[in-house]
Amino acid sequence: MSSGAEQKDAIFFTAGRKDPFSTLSNFHPVPIVMYERHYNSMEHYYQAMKFEISDPYWADEIACADSAPIAKALGRSRIHLVRKDWENVKLDMMEKGLRVKFSVEPARSLLLSTGTRPLYEYSSTDRFWGSTRQFKGENHLGKLIMKIRAELVAADAAAPPPAPKTKKPRITAPQ
Repeated sequence: MSSGAEQKDAIFFTAGRKDPFSTLSNFHPVPIVMYERHYNSMEHYYQAMKFEISDPYWADEIACADSAPIAKALGRSRIHLVRKDWENVKLDMMEKGLRVKFSVEPARSLLLSTGTRPLYEYSSTDRFWGSTRQFKGENHLGKLIMKIRAELVAADAAAPPPAPKTKKPRITAPQ
């Protein structure tokens, strides 16, 4: 159960167009490149990874899907075999993709703009990756994004400050 302060400050994000934090969603069209392959969204990447070993052709089909919802539907196919180790590697695969997604703008800036507020993927049906507004669910997506946010903040704090800009001397013609 979450504390009252956490509930008050929590950001629930969805793929909805009216959600100011929709970029955090895996369905948001933030292109990423992983393993020399282009994906139109994190959802494309994640669903394709289920089949990268067991059925590479199907993984390519998912990667080329017209939209994130289509990629998700293709990834739920049980006609094609999901890689045998999927349950053991899915969190790692998600984290790797999220690191790429949040390494570029504007996704990086949006994530950093959330400060220290708790992040929850709103889902009334997916209790593994998301959570309801009553904080029912494991919220693994939100937890991974918060981990990456903390690492970005720490890296920014450890980075040397930018060199000060120096004024170039003004050269005037002799009179």
